[in-house]
Amino acid sequence: MLSTQANYSYRTKSNLGLSNDPMQIQKAFGLLDARLALATADERWTVAVFGKEPDRRTLWRLRNRRPSVTGARFRDTQRTRQVGVELSTPF
Repeated sequence: MLSTQANYSYRTKSNLGLSNDPMQIQKAFGLLDARLALATADERWTVAVFGKEPDRRTLWRLRNRRPSVTGARFRDTQRTRQVGVELSTPF
């Protein structure tokens, strides 16, 4: 049995500063996760390939490399790109 799953989350533009600093505006971006799984008919085992945030460009949009008015820099702690293989069986 083959199954797929995809999740997409859109984040609108927002100001990440504490004092509405125009230098701390983060552009809108999207987050994508995907999974493709293959299982036996009786589901004794499943093997899956997954990817979390496969769009590398999003990482750069999550960072503010310009200093704000106060001189501080903000860096979002969102996860970076992840890919993997999962093998599972019930016991």
